[in-house]
Parts: sequence; structure tokens; C-alpha cells
Amino acid sequence: MSSLQAPTWAFTAEALDGIGDTHLPPGIHVRALPSPQLGVPATPLVVYRAVLTPDRIKRLSVGTGMVWIDSRGSTLTVPFDVTPDNPVIGHFPVADVLHAELLLAAVPDRPTRPGLPGSGLIGPVLAIEPGRGFDVPRLVVPQAGLGIGTAATAALASSTSPATPAGANPPGPAAPTTQTGQTNPSAPTPLTSQLMLTAGAPVAQAPVGAAAPAAASAAALAAAAPTLRFEALAPSAQGLAVLQSRSRAPYALAASPLPLVRVAGRGRVSGIRWLAASRFKDLKFGLWEVWSLPLDRPAPRYVPTPNALAEAKARVDRAAVLRQPMYVAYGAAGPAAAPAAGGGAALARVAQVQVDLQRWLHRLLHDLSAPPHALQDVQAVSGHAGSEVKLPIEPFMLAGAVDPDVGHHLGFGDVDQKVQAGAGSLVLYRVRGLWRWAPERWHKLQADAFGAAIRLKPEELLQAFPELKKFGIAPTEEGPFVDLHASAVALVGTPPDLPATPAFTATVDRGWLATPPPPDVRRALRLQAQGFVPHAVAALAADDSRGPRTLHAFVGRGRPLVGPPLPAGTPLPLVVARP
Repeated sequence: MSSLQAPTWAFTAEALDGIGDTHLPPGIHVRALPSPQLGVPATPLVVYRAVLTPDRIKRLSVGTGMVWIDSRGSTLTVPFDVTPDNPVIGHFPVADVLHAELLLAAVPDRPTRPGLPGSGLIGPVLAIEPGRGFDVPRLVVPQAGLGIGTAATAALASSTSPATPAGANPPGPAAPTTQTGQTNPSAPTPLTSQLMLTAGAPVAQAPVGAAAPAAASAAALAAAAPTLRFEALAPSAQGLAVLQSRSRAPYALAASPLPLVRVAGRGRVSGIRWLAASRFKDLKFGLWEVWSLPLDRPAPRYVPTPNALAEAKARVDRAAVLRQPMYVAYGAAGPAAAPAAGGGAALARVAQVQVDLQRWLHRLLHDLSAPPHALQDVQAVSGHAGSEVKLPIEPFMLAGAVDPDVGHHLGFGDVDQKVQAGAGSLVLYRVRGLWRWAPERWHKLQADAFGAAIRLKPEELLQAFPELKKFGIAPTEEGPFVDLHASAVALVGTPPDLPATPAFTATVDRGWLATPPPPDVRRALRLQAQGFVPHAVAALAADDSRGPRTLHAFVGRGRPLVGPPLPAGTPLPLVVARP
């Protein structure tokens, strides 16, 4: 393969074994995630696959060269002890590590977690003293059990006064103080409300106003914490971020690449075995699939596969979640309680947005008046003559592809259900494609990183990338292009832990809104949350005297108002992005 391994800030890929998840169908789930700056590919993506058996992993792995530094700056040598107040970061001697397994001298059994029936707590129940004129919530952080993502539930008691008292945001980093409610002028009776923020894990709901479980003492919660946690870290704009973690044996992680690891909790580390890609340069990758944008005919800027529409439908159907996503099943107690679903439901969710997706694709691939990144979708603002709103098409469409259904439809992912790989094997994927080269979109230092991938002439493309000719997907527009691939790796039978629970960090009360009139009055709140992993999809719902209701938008209708029936169709997911 003569393409260039893409910088991770330009193009990444991810792979995950869906074993044991409440929603994911069996198989290795693979996704391609080009950055908005790189844009939509100029060709279908060609995906290759290889397998490393457990025996070969053991033979190729090494256990030397690591540099361990604790939180106090001391350099450690194995064996060493890790304590909750002093995590240890491990630095690899090379940059292309993709698998690591931590070796422990002894790992005690994890104790049963006390707390809510059928769930258990991973954090304290925070009871904030009521402020003047309103009640504040008790925050319950439920156990991150089997499911997609994590969850947080805040039980709220609403105010009956539209005034916002001073001190509505009590101090404390983990207490989301929120007021919401409805006013009946003839009978101002307090109403009960709940707010749920979830990215998929079970939400164990305690009755509003119920006392905190007696078992959830600080000592019991400390004892219930995982004994040890092995984390993969990567630099981010906000500092080191956790990519994935593992808190039970085997303490093994797989990602491409694994820049750093961290050991947190309590235990004795006796060593580590790690595997770098440079150790198996002779590994043969075979063709797995070709992912095309869903077009029925060639466009000036893109040549699809002959059966692109049927292939897109098959991907959506094959990789569809087995239960309704939590932004659809917002009234369910958790992922395991979500109603059963499948390919038909996923195809229906895609059908809701397909008209807009096809309109955007048509503009990007047919409108030659400007480069794709400069094309905008312009919409008139109803009720305001002469007013309009504009948005750049390409980054918005790529952001929408973070939603798994849309991503599968657009050719940015699929599930591998036929790979022959036993437990403990590594399945490696390379996702390759061409992108239009626009050096003006990159900083000079970034642009220099693409130098070896630039293809100026058509004959260079076909020689370096023979699958373009084999599948009839070579671009017809003039270059130059960049020939890039991203790598992903999954450890069969050993998925990482669910992401850590997101937390509400602040609530801004923006006051009561003028419409609609009582009793369906609304109060505007701005919630701030943190702790999401990259490429997350979240769900947000509220629960009051009318029952649970979604806070997500519907296609063509926006967010539903309190009172009127919900629009037809299903809510749209919230793609989490930093401002």
C-alpha cells in the first residue's frame, strides 16, 4: 500500500467489538471519520483487513522500553504500586503502538456496588440545601452498565415562582442546580420534574424527593470503586484525554495509535507487553469492502460504485442497533429496557433526513461554481422577509455522519460480521481514499505533512491505487489529490469499558419565556456538561407531571413544545461538539 498514513488531526478510523452490548449487533464495528477540514472524499473508500492471532501477538510483543512517571513526577520501575491519589502514566519508546496489555501482580475481585436496586452507584448522591424560594435537585449518577455510552439523571423539584432567586447556582463543581416547572395561576401547586442526560447507559431513576440510599456512604462508595483502571490517553486541546479504558482482566487496550497509557486506582503493576505496527510490516491486508456515497449515477466530482444505493441500504440494515437508541426511547429506564428495533427502524430514521442529505450531496458534487468547502446552504427565515440563514454544507454533513445510521448511509462505516478471528485476536483495518488537495486550507506545517501523499497526474493515481481502476471509481475531475489511509484496530472479545459518565457542571437560568400562555409556560435553561468522548451522540429528555418528553428536535419542526402532541417520526440525535 503506497498511500500515506493520515495524521490523526486530519483523518481517523475506529473499530470496536460489539460483544456484550445491549444495542450493537455482533461483529466488529468500523467507522471512518474524516475531519471537516479534509472534507468529503473524492472517491469511495476502500477498506482492507488483516488479523493477528493471539499467538502471533504474544510472539511480536515486547515488554521493555517503557518509561513510567507518577503524578508527582517520579520515574518508576516495575514492579510498582499504584494508589488512588497517585496515578502513573506510561510512555512508549515508539510512536506506532496499537496494543498493550498491563500485567498485575495481584488483582483483587471487584466488590459489589451498593446503592440503587438493580443498578449501583459509581458516584455520590449529591443533596444540595434548598435555596430561597425554590428546590434544587438531587443528582443520581447511575452505574455504567452494558450499553452504548453513559448516563446521568437529575431529579428536580420545580419552583412555583417565576422569579429567579439570588444564589440559584450553589457552589460546587459537580452539582447541577436547575429549576424548571409550569405555572397554573389558579392553583400554584409545585410540580415535579426530572431531567435526564444520557449517552446510552442504564439510567436508574430514584423517586423524586426520595432520600439518598443509606448504603451510599462515602466509605462504601470508595470501597466500591474499581480496583484498577488501565487507560489509553491522547493529547487534545484541553490536555490529555481518555480514549478508552479497561477496568477488569484482561487489562488490554487496542487503538491506532496508542500514544500514552495511564494506570489509576489501586494495584501492583508487574509489567506491560506492547505491540507496535512496525513489528509486523510483512502483514498482508486483504480487501474487505468499498464504501461509496449513496449516488445512483456519476457526478462531476464523484464516481460511485455501480450499486451504491443498494450497498448504502445494506450497511444501514446490517449495522442497525438491536434496540431503539436512547434519544428515541427517552422514556426507557436504560438501554436494556429500550424497545427492540432493527434494520427497518434504522432505515426509517435515515429516510427522515434523506431528502436533505441528497440535496447537500448534489450541491457538493455538481455545483462547480466554488470548491466543495465553500458551498453553503441558504434558507429563508420564515416570518422575516428578506432574512436568511447560511451554513457550510460540507462540515455539517460530516458532523451528521457521526450519527451511526447516517454514517453507514453515507459510506463512513459498517459492521464486519464475517471476520474469522478468535477471542484475543487483533483485527486491523485500513480505510483508504482520495481527497481534493487544497493547501490553502491548512497551516504550512500541516500542509507539509501531506507531501508524500500528493498525486498530480491521473496515471500516478491508477498506478499507486489500482483498486480505482478495478472497481471503476477513479475520479474524472482534475487533481491534485491526496492519497490517505487511516488505521483502526479492535481486540476480539475484549471491548473497552463504557465511557465515563458525563456530568452537569453548570446551569444558567435564562428566565421564563413569554409564550406559550399558562399552564404550558416554559423556562429557558442552559445546561453545561462535560466528560463526553470524541464523536459522541447524546440524548436529552425531561419528565414532569405529563410524563417523559424528548428535548430533541424533529425533522422540519424543531424542538416540540410542551402540550401539543409530538410530531410524526422520531427525534433527531444530538451530536456532541465543542464550541
